[in-house]
Amino acid sequence: MNNPVIDLATHLESLLTLVEKPARYLGGELGAIYKDDSKVSLYVCLAFPDLYEVGMSHLGLQLLYELINLNPRMWAERAFLPQSDMEALLRREKLPLFSLETKRALSDFDVVGFSLQYELCATGVVAMLDLGRIPIFSKERSKSNPLVIAGGPLAYQPEPFADFIDAFLIGDAEELLPEFLEVVQKAKAQGNEREDLLKEAAKLSGVYVPSFHKPHLTDNRSEIIHKDKASLPIKRRVLSSLAGAVFPRRPIVPNMQVVHDRLSVEIMRGCLRGCRFCQAGYIYRPQRERPVNEVVKLAEEGLSSSGYEEISLLSLSSADYSGILPLLKRLKKGCAATQDVTISFPSIRVDALREDLLNCAKTAKRAGFTIAPEAGTQRLRNVINKGLSEEQILGGCRRIFEMGWSRLKLYFMIGLPTETDEDLAGIVDLIVKIRSLSGPRRDLSCTISTFVPKPHTPFQWCEQIGEEEIVRRQQLLLGELKNLRVKLRFHDPFSTVIEGVLARGDRRASAVIKRAFELGCRLDAWPDKLQPELWRQAMSEAGLCPHAALKARPLESKLPWEHISTGISKDFLLNEWQRAQTEVTTKDCISGPCSGCQVCVPGALTNLRSPADPTPPAPQLETLQHNAVLLSQQPTPLQNLRLRYQKKGLARFHAHLDLAKIFFRAAKRARLPIAYSNGFNPQPRFSFGPPLQLGIESSFEFVDIALVKALNPKSVLEALNPELPDGICVLEAEELTPGSASIQASLKDQSYEAVLLPQHQTKHALIVTPPQDTSWRTKRILRVRKNKTSEMLWEEALSDFSMKPQRLQFSVRCSPDQPALKPFEVISAATGLDPALFNIHKSNVSWRT
Repeated sequence: MNNPVIDLATHLESLLTLVEKPARYLGGELGAIYKDDSKVSLYVCLAFPDLYEVGMSHLGLQLLYELINLNPRMWAERAFLPQSDMEALLRREKLPLFSLETKRALSDFDVVGFSLQYELCATGVVAMLDLGRIPIFSKERSKSNPLVIAGGPLAYQPEPFADFIDAFLIGDAEELLPEFLEVVQKAKAQGNEREDLLKEAAKLSGVYVPSFHKPHLTDNRSEIIHKDKASLPIKRRVLSSLAGAVFPRRPIVPNMQVVHDRLSVEIMRGCLRGCRFCQAGYIYRPQRERPVNEVVKLAEEGLSSSGYEEISLLSLSSADYSGILPLLKRLKKGCAATQDVTISFPSIRVDALREDLLNCAKTAKRAGFTIAPEAGTQRLRNVINKGLSEEQILGGCRRIFEMGWSRLKLYFMIGLPTETDEDLAGIVDLIVKIRSLSGPRRDLSCTISTFVPKPHTPFQWCEQIGEEEIVRRQQLLLGELKNLRVKLRFHDPFSTVIEGVLARGDRRASAVIKRAFELGCRLDAWPDKLQPELWRQAMSEAGLCPHAALKARPLESKLPWEHISTGISKDFLLNEWQRAQTEVTTKDCISGPCSGCQVCVPGALTNLRSPADPTPPAPQLETLQHNAVLLSQQPTPLQNLRLRYQKKGLARFHAHLDLAKIFFRAAKRARLPIAYSNGFNPQPRFSFGPPLQLGIESSFEFVDIALVKALNPKSVLEALNPELPDGICVLEAEELTPGSASIQASLKDQSYEAVLLPQHQTKHALIVTPPQDTSWRTKRILRVRKNKTSEMLWEEALSDFSMKPQRLQFSVRCSPDQPALKPFEVISAATGLDPALFNIHKSNVSWRT
């Protein structure tokens, strides 16, 4: 474990020029943690089995990162599943999957911990183990291999992953993970054998070690038996209160666009609404609220350290947070008012859309809203315990439109228990009514997913509809809604089948996962990556029938996950299933009497509301229209500065569009008085020079910024540089005179030097062109723009050109009327070689006079 870090950096740089979005593999983001190896005794890699942009959108990953790195003797790093292009290169070059922070191979860590968030990440887990040079199966690992652990929602149904994972941690990480890692650290210091370490870990409440449990598998029974006849079930660990709980106060800020590119603050964990299809609503009980004062402080610190433009208040049902109104008022009065920040939260229950909440939630920048009726008829909404009437749904939509929102997104499900075509017609009728309320000018979109029965819910015994029936119901809805000007999105039918097979599978499912990986399945949650035929082949070869796997389970049968306890009794789930069949709803514990789920422990664990907010209420907020006027009247810029900056090392792989966000957030963190554009969606007045192709270093990149307060240019430079990522540095700052031309209009030439990389110099030699040779001027070059090919003279595109034995130098003409020739085009045309074989540097620019 933790062998010396292999030298991946040199290899990595040569690979990054060959892959899409190389920023996925760079690391070095603001907030990333680096430690002194001499003071670290336990190395942990947090492995997320999906792409970087998905994993870095997950708050739980950042929380784990913070939680582990608080211990000075432990170092948590991150690794993500690479895209297929990078995986192919790693295999071709015989390089291991690595962490972002130190480029350490996964096999060199003491612990590799997977976050299991959704079933379709299964092949990603196996791929990361294989790429990381860790034996795929737990039984094949020795003392020299890392301990492979897993947590997250799927850990509550661990059996499909049990053959790959050494230990599952069930429950809240804050409560269990530090304790578990202390056991590992002690075992490492004592030189204990792997089996002894796992035995000690298994003594901790909430830890499930699959190798100590034997599955008894039949067609109608999947029972887990402890080899040593120790007590079962494994009880989850629960954090009794969020007050003072660990939370990332300086989050890692990605240097590229990620799925949820904003600051997230968890305001509440757990939900008591009791939607019978929702696994999260059961496994995260009871409902625990973070105090308002603490949320405000976390928001202020997070925004200050990140420079984010948006903050999301996370929970399963944010409107049920008891302090939601005072919280929104304080955030809008403070963070949002002073830092130009948009406040958002996930889907809000439509019955909670009171006018005061809508008043507090709205801003001129936020034009969208999301609600989830889930079902189209009252009967089916009662079955799933949604607790919404059509009157409430339509009334909420009406209020949303009346108060100025221009976009509304709806969520429905098909395939719910007892659903008929009449219920599908109800979806159509409800959408038609909402469309009539919205009017033709507002955007209405609708996502329709397919119900998958999940463990630990009242619907865990239900049948799941198959692929053909999913297609039939989707087509029925599509036919009825296609002329309604509603943007429809359906989940892929086959991906839903795979999700269902794995969601309720037992250990036999591991053979399917392993075979699907071997056949080439990866990133199965991405529609363009899903390969149904390969999954069908994997299931066939493993002897698993998907039709049988989706069937209803007998109520008396042993289920593969019954050895894991959420604290909710099986009798309660059975009773809820029976109530569903008779269309009887169950009130939540906050507004009604205790429902008897038995998750609360008197004196130890119960529902916790946020303490009353001690601050006086903020003044009544202005109307949306008045907010829009205020936002459209931005202060006039008083100063324009031109910054010259460099991109060196791995920073040369940051994309041009990402650079804009990097600089804007750095300026916010530096507290610069940024000027914004006018209008409903103000943007910072930053203007960049021409895009630099990925992989090219430069000390001559430029950006113009406008400020509403005049500052000393040197002080701007000094304030910005500490906030910029490694490899990006402002070298000069000068004040522009009023009316100065833009960078694009002012540039005359951009000069480049391309040098063959040392490993290619013996194989390739460039033709030397003496300085007096001007024959290059009459050569022609092909250029491709938007799938159109054109031809031009080199003299028209280049102002200078020369070649030496291992290098070429050239200057590209710039014109405000048309894009300049790309450096890669020049290198390819001049040498016939792949530009990836060169180290390319922009060496100078000249300006028009």
